[in-house]
Amino acid sequence: MTPAAHLAAMVAGGCVTAAGMAATAVWSRRYSRRTRRDRELHAMFLAAAESSLNTFTIFTSVRDEAGKIIDFRLKYANANAEALTGKPRAELAGKNLSEIVPVATTSGVFEELCQVARSGVPLNEELAVPPGCLSTNWLRLQAVRLEDGLAITCSDVTERRQMLNYMTHLATHDQLTGLLGRTLLGDMTVEAVERARRFGTKVAIFMIDLDQFKRINDSLGHASGDQILIETAQRLRRAVRSTDVIARVGGDEFVVVMPDIISVDDVERCAVNLVSRISPEMRIEGQLVHVAASVGVCIYPDFAADAKHLLNRADAAMYAAKENGRNQYRFFSEDMLKETSNRLAMEHALRHALANEELCLHYQPQVSLATGTITGMEALLRWKNPQMGQISPAQFIPVAEETGLIVPIGEWAIQAACREAKMIQHELELDLTLSINLSPRQFLQGNLVQVIEQALIAGGFSAGRLEVEITENMLMVNSGGNLDKLQKMRELGVHISIDDFGTGFSSFSYLLQYQVDRLKIDQSFVKRTGADPNADAVVRTIIALSHGLGIRVVAEGVETASQLRFLQRKRCDIAQGNFLMSPVSAKDFIERARRHSFTFPPSELRV
Repeated sequence: MTPAAHLAAMVAGGCVTAAGMAATAVWSRRYSRRTRRDRELHAMFLAAAESSLNTFTIFTSVRDEAGKIIDFRLKYANANAEALTGKPRAELAGKNLSEIVPVATTSGVFEELCQVARSGVPLNEELAVPPGCLSTNWLRLQAVRLEDGLAITCSDVTERRQMLNYMTHLATHDQLTGLLGRTLLGDMTVEAVERARRFGTKVAIFMIDLDQFKRINDSLGHASGDQILIETAQRLRRAVRSTDVIARVGGDEFVVVMPDIISVDDVERCAVNLVSRISPEMRIEGQLVHVAASVGVCIYPDFAADAKHLLNRADAAMYAAKENGRNQYRFFSEDMLKETSNRLAMEHALRHALANEELCLHYQPQVSLATGTITGMEALLRWKNPQMGQISPAQFIPVAEETGLIVPIGEWAIQAACREAKMIQHELELDLTLSINLSPRQFLQGNLVQVIEQALIAGGFSAGRLEVEITENMLMVNSGGNLDKLQKMRELGVHISIDDFGTGFSSFSYLLQYQVDRLKIDQSFVKRTGADPNADAVVRTIIALSHGLGIRVVAEGVETASQLRFLQRKRCDIAQGNFLMSPVSAKDFIERARRHSFTFPPSELRV
């Protein structure tokens, strides 16, 4: 195919690449010969350009006496230019870029276009369009150099941008109350502490937990419980200053960050106000409901040296308020450091857990919603200590992460998982996928790729059946290094999955950049499907957009038949959760998988 024909085909398809537009330069030089074939190619190009859904234009450079580019004059525009600019092509013909879009020559975009004309390096970026300039709010701009000008393609990406912004909002805000979520809370707390450090002020954290909320929720139902949470959020807004930050961090847990404090008396007044504002009765669906709150308070720098300890110690103070009768506030004090002492005991025990063979792996199946067959399994870390008994991963994983113990524990887990998964495959005669979670500390490990490669070799496990799971937020740190590390994993044949999707701060652009294979919808959304329209919308949107990008979707935390049916209807690929099978040892996994087949309808799925 000739360069012009190649370009014409791509224009007709709505996708003009830099290479395609560069081909126009080659073609235009040949066109000067006015051969019959060139005229045919020219006609082909015009037909393709005119039918394109994008705006395709050719500009010539306008130079001053010194040869410097001062503007670009329109030489050709296809039909879509009229829709983009709101002006007839006859009116656009021969006009300079500064006349068509006045803001263009006063922005950095003009300099970027000049750079393309000088260097020949193509431009490809998304731009926010000032109101009133064009018919779009967001524009993808692609430009390549011609002999003395530019070929520029514009496409409207407003709808995609709006969807990405919506997904970002979902990831950073609590959908029920509209308050900030945990991720943004952490960032804003760090900022408040840094500002206090610079200006010699204080920061207070109020950890708020509704008393007996579970009992109320169970007796009145989840819909009434949601109304209580919404009303509580509104009362919190009325109880604090406009500069204070409010977040919902759990089922019935809220946090208030009070920055720029001069006097501790202001903190106590706020604590009193919070307790008193929450305690009045609420009328929920015709019923009067009494809701009280326990509030824990910690102040920087009086009792915490950084944002992390500020949050942790406010949490300890909140539990002290609960233990002392509820419906009150407590300030953090040194006698509350017992919790810290217990944590140190756990850390000490965890340091010996590997050597004492107290750690093991359990496996939970991942089931195809199309066929009802087991397609894979996730390896999950478990710890049973002789003195403390079975310890929840939610308790010891953060300790391992903070202390760095997750690195040796993670290496052991990867090695053990590859070895045991190979044995499971052999016993069941199934080529199952193995999913392994990587913690943030592990992911930053310099020799992670080598550790994975050695574990695959030692365990005799195929790299093509291994899937590593990382969280959204892990992509946001050291993105250049992440891309290199993930690329090396892909070169081994390992697949990449994003865990807890919908709770972090990434966007779908990251999924394309990192060539993600699978998404795992966070179980907080899955558990609310069928009962919460917002959760339904999130799950439905994630599945649709992921499939549009060629990414398979896993729903974790499936607990009921109704959740499973919803996921089936929305064409989710894979389900995982206790409704299908709880995590069990490798031996029990083999036995249960042999005894049971996952057949539909969902009522027959439980193992």
